[in-house]
Amino acid sequence: MARAIFLDRDGVLNRKAPEGDYITDLRQFELLPGSLDALVELHRHGFLLIVVTNQRCIARGMASVEDVEIIHQHLLREVVKAGAQLARIYVCPHDYVDRCGCRKPLPGLLLQAARDFNLDLSTCWMVGDSPFDIECGRRADCKTAFVGPETCDAADVSAPSLLALASQLT
Repeated sequence: MARAIFLDRDGVLNRKAPEGDYITDLRQFELLPGSLDALVELHRHGFLLIVVTNQRCIARGMASVEDVEIIHQHLLREVVKAGAQLARIYVCPHDYVDRCGCRKPLPGLLLQAARDFNLDLSTCWMVGDSPFDIECGRRADCKTAFVGPETCDAADVSAPSLLALASQLT
């Protein structure tokens, strides 16, 4: 059975937009320093890499599904060029009011990935930069890792960057 690492996108793999804004165009998408190296390291150690991302900008009409897909196709290509592979990118396009089961902190995206890839979630990690990401991982029975300049007491592990985290997980 595969071991997987679920990765939030904005703030973990790429620079986050300013508060209240969204990454809606490929020109705004900027990978964080070391994020590709981290993915290569994790991939080399046998982790299945899966992105799980809330993209409320779709529900709010600020970006189309196609706009987000262009960004994700670019991300997939960059990861392959670096020497790793993302197994899949799962997107929640909903707003809070939609009351879906896939918007983090609810674990719907992780549960779907577990079905799709036959994963034992207790052996998987949820990596994120917000308490919602950590709560999502906990609700899915995953181990959790927080990435950011501070620490998160609710997470099993905290690190200042995905690259720093990768060395802890491998």
